[in-house]
Amino acid sequence: MDKFEIVNLICEAEKADNKTKFLSQKSVSRATYYMWLRKYKKGGVDALTTLNQITWSAFEIEKITNAFDKKSEVSYANLLEILPSRTKKAIEAKIAELGYSVEIHNAKIARETVDKKCAKCDKIKNKTEFYAVKSGSIDGYHSYCKQCVLFSQKDYRERNETEIKQRDKIYRKRRLEDDRHYSAKLNQNWRLTAKGAYATLLNRHKSKNRRGAANFNISYEDFENWYDNENKCCSYCGVSQSDYQKISFNLVGVARKTNVLTIDRIDSNKPYENNNICFACYVCNQSKGYIFDASEFKEIAQEFISPKMMQFVSKIKKCNQK
Repeated sequence: MDKFEIVNLICEAEKADNKTKFLSQKSVSRATYYMWLRKYKKGGVDALTTLNQITWSAFEIEKITNAFDKKSEVSYANLLEILPSRTKKAIEAKIAELGYSVEIHNAKIARETVDKKCAKCDKIKNKTEFYAVKSGSIDGYHSYCKQCVLFSQKDYRERNETEIKQRDKIYRKRRLEDDRHYSAKLNQNWRLTAKGAYATLLNRHKSKNRRGAANFNISYEDFENWYDNENKCCSYCGVSQSDYQKISFNLVGVARKTNVLTIDRIDSNKPYENNNICFACYVCNQSKGYIFDASEFKEIAQEFISPKMMQFVSKIKKCNQK
């Protein structure tokens, strides 16, 4: 059907008593007809699109299929190059009809690739050099590499140092007004994780530096594996982590502030290492010291410290019941 035949079709359809039935007899859909009618009213005969232009050939469909079968990204610019007679809107509609999606295809390709180009420095780097992000990224990684992210953050802090200090000051003041124990709670929650417990132990050891670096001889991987699989209770008196957090408020001094189980060395003459660490409440950790070995102090703790701890637990439970 050429353009002049389309004009005749429009004229006949407009005069027909039943337009839908007439179009059905001519094997023309209503959507196609009204597209022709709209274009004809707006631009005349030259604006019309023939059925041959609307119908997709097997060769054109094969070109689209081949583009998506390749292990490379697809863009509408490339599709317009290989299908010059088609508009972007027509290509989008056909892609959706065939069950493809440019966005989903490109995201899949991006996730499968090992390297990534930094949008800041334009260098191609391994994806391990990029921070992972939860949203806003096709492949799940930041568009800037780690080095560029850190440089941008440093540059921002230097340019806005006064503003940042003032903002932090206001934030801390507001937090203190809302909850004066907010920082302590954050620190406590942090220390209840494997990463927090390891960092606290390592930093305390480095800052005091009382016995030399050789006294700390355990990697984070080994520590995390031990922490996740170990029972969270004092190895000496047997008090659990949850009970000790309640008990600590009945204690005084540092013992009151240290309301999480500490990490103790089983043999105080050996470094922090595999098979030489255990959980201990602050009371037992300090009482054991260098005087008793683990087995000796466990007997002492079970006889004298554990009953006292249980008294505190019973007292707290009675108060909660009231």
